[in-house]
Order: sequence, then structure tokens, then C-alpha cells
Amino acid sequence: MAVFGDNNIIKVQTYCSGYGTAQGGITGASGYHTFNYGQTGYTGDRASGLTSVLKFTKLSSTSDLKVVLNMPSYITPGGSGVGIRLIYSLDESNYFTDTNEGNGPADYWGATGYGGNTSDIIRMEYNSQFTDAQQSTDIHGHTGTVLLQHQFYVASSDTFYPNTYSTSYYKYSTTQIFEIQR
Repeated sequence: MAVFGDNNIIKVQTYCSGYGTAQGGITGASGYHTFNYGQTGYTGDRASGLTSVLKFTKLSSTSDLKVVLNMPSYITPGGSGVGIRLIYSLDESNYFTDTNEGNGPADYWGATGYGGNTSDIIRMEYNSQFTDAQQSTDIHGHTGTVLLQHQFYVASSDTFYPNTYSTSYYKYSTTQIFEIQR
């Protein structure tokens, strides 16, 4: 195995949601929903039979993961917002959220919205070093399979369209996972 210094990127994996049928408008206060990451032409490793579950093979027991999501979206009427969180599994069955409160970096309402109907590209970034500190987990020391899912929550009376609002205008999302030596 190669020897890496601190803050060097060991591995990068890119995932694409593909394009196609809109996930549909999800109306507020109905709990968390898993983002449909298995549309036409999707790319990147997935958990067996689960196209919305991203699969990453972590190589080092002294590294962290940086996960970057870029997702087109539309929200209406845009008065209350959306939250996006990332959930992880280190054993391919039990999941934990990225933060103690379980609502992601923008809480359950702050990722988009406020200001009327909004078309947006949401960019969220997660760092497993923060998650380990918040959740008393050990992504840092783990090697092997890590499963990840993006989930979203729609606050109040808003309707949220992740990725594709209309099948007349296909869009796609990407996620990049960087394994970084610490």
C-alpha cells in the first residue's frame, strides 16, 4: 500500500443520479424521504438491489470522507424550506445520521426556500470527521464498505421537487466522495 501524507486525497468516487421521471412533488411535514438516485443512466457503485443507496469502499483506517452533493431542485411556494441530511452505514444494515439532531447541516428547513417559488442547485458538503465527533462513530477508523443515502425533509406547506421538476426538462444530481488522509 502506498504511504500518504496528511490531507492527501486517497480516492474519489463520483455518482450520478441519472435523469428521468420526476420523483414528484413531496409536500411538507411528512417525514424524511430517500432521494431517488437510480434513474435512467445512473452511475457509480450501489448497494445490491438498492439504486438509491451509494456504496463506497474505504481504503484506509486513518482517513475521513468528504461527501459533496449537487442537486437541482424546485420548491413552491417557498415559504418554509427543505432540509437535506446524509445517513451512513458501516455494517450494511444499521444507519446513523450526519449530526446529533439528525437534520443535516441546514437543519430541517434551511437548504432552500424563503422567497417564493425557487429553482435552485443545492450544494451540500459533509465531513465524516464532524460526524464522528457528533455521533461517537468511527468512520475514520473503518475500512471496507460504507453505504450512504441522501434524504430530504420538506418543512410546513411547501412542495419540493428534487432533481427533475418536469420530464420536459431532465436534470441530474451528482455526489462526489473523497477519501482524505488525516
